[in-house]
Amino acid sequence: MGAVSCRQGQGARVAAPHKQGGNIQGPWTRGWKSFWSGVGTTRSGLEELWGLWGLQYLHQEPLEPAPLLVEKSLSEWPVPQFINLFLPEFPIRPLSRQQQLKILGLVAKGSFGTVFKVLDCGQKAVFAVKVMSKVKVLQRDTLRQCKEEVSIQRQISHPFVHSLGDSWQGKRHLFIMCSYCSRDLYSLWSTVGCFAEASISIFAAELVLVLCYLHDLGIIHRDVKFPVSAENDHVAMLASVTHCDYEIPSSLNQQLSLLLQELLSKNPCHRPRYLHHFQVHPFFRGVAFDPELLQKQPMNFVMEAQATQPSSPESMLFKDFDYELKSFLVRPSPA
Repeated sequence: MGAVSCRQGQGARVAAPHKQGGNIQGPWTRGWKSFWSGVGTTRSGLEELWGLWGLQYLHQEPLEPAPLLVEKSLSEWPVPQFINLFLPEFPIRPLSRQQQLKILGLVAKGSFGTVFKVLDCGQKAVFAVKVMSKVKVLQRDTLRQCKEEVSIQRQISHPFVHSLGDSWQGKRHLFIMCSYCSRDLYSLWSTVGCFAEASISIFAAELVLVLCYLHDLGIIHRDVKFPVSAENDHVAMLASVTHCDYEIPSSLNQQLSLLLQELLSKNPCHRPRYLHHFQVHPFFRGVAFDPELLQKQPMNFVMEAQATQPSSPESMLFKDFDYELKSFLVRPSPA
């Protein structure tokens, strides 16, 4: 019955439906109503459903006015790719932060950046700031290394390791600010000329504590110096260290000579690898492997060497947030 009604509705001329009393009338509508009645849906039920929908539409409450658009804060706006690449290890700092820094001297210049001695006027403390060019970092593919340097220093807390003060980025440079060490071991050795073996044992104990601390954290210090010439990669460096013939001076005492022979052994199994290996070694007899006690050891020659250190040149203010630093690099600095 329903199928016949549908065919009749299709064969007849379809007239445009029109509303009468809120209901839609016409041959097309009558055919479908007859179809739904054949499958168990009453005509009155369908009309009531249609009427309710139309009534709901006609009596729908007016839409509320759209809320005014509120401008996002600066931190929520998308940042350029040249800035986003270095986040989050190198955030953007406000301009007022840069105005508190003064350059006191040039510490060192390496292949990865330049290190300056800087005075923080706000904290009234001296720091070392490493400056790296963004372009060179990307050209040399060292972005991951720079980020790891910051993330590693943030999780390290040891009295014999430089602590990270801050890190940020400018338009053209990356900045890493660390605690400042007035003298490194090499410059101290160059000034003094020769260390007593008692002083060597203290310096060596501090170095052992630092390396063991880093190894416990799963960090390897890759810049430990060897008495061989530098190579282009780590594989070539390992080959040079392995095949180098070391000559231990005959003037050293027996305990220090034994320590050097063990450390420079070509067989890794014969080298001292753990902290207790050094604690029981004859050369470190009487040395306390405790950071607080080692810092209390008298080092008169270190204080004397610092007293003879030349004064720093006239300080320079950072001109803006991303100071070019070129004007300072042309000036010689003994700091």
